[in-house]
Amino acid sequence: LPRVPLAGGPTPLQPLPRLSAALGGPTLWCKRDDLIALAGGGNKARKLEYLLAAAQADGADTVITFGGAHSNHARMTAVGARMVGLAPVLVLTGAPLDPPVGNLLLDQLAGARVEWVADFGAARDARVEQLRVELAAAGRRAAWIPGGGTTPLGAMGYARAALELRAQCQAEGFC
Repeated sequence: LPRVPLAGGPTPLQPLPRLSAALGGPTLWCKRDDLIALAGGGNKARKLEYLLAAAQADGADTVITFGGAHSNHARMTAVGARMVGLAPVLVLTGAPLDPPVGNLLLDQLAGARVEWVADFGAARDARVEQLRVELAAAGRRAAWIPGGGTTPLGAMGYARAALELRAQCQAEGFC
């Protein structure tokens, strides 16, 4: 499957000796996807590697997604889209923040177009459809990425992470 490298990797494994001791069990380990380099980290980059590649393969020049005002998915989509030459459009719920802070500030620094809606339901769906029509009328081709990047194609990022984890566990000698 087409994939754009965004996550880097492999992300490290870290033993958790204090938690392991507190639980009285075997040594627990944590896979540190929070250390993914894309836009402040997070495992959403794994899904976006496949979703943005699919958008490019489909001839898109723009991606549309949604989330809350401080959505990690929206932040990572905005930065990832810019990295591969796509224009990000974010449909966020709530009200504009003045001044913008947190992920919203990062969205703006990435040059994302931000549209606001009252809720995740009908208002969001109607605004996304309006944006698709508006962008098409302007000669743009927009790809839709559902919130969180939750699609079968996006899940391929986690399948790839499982293979990465297996290889790391084998290298550590515990699987």
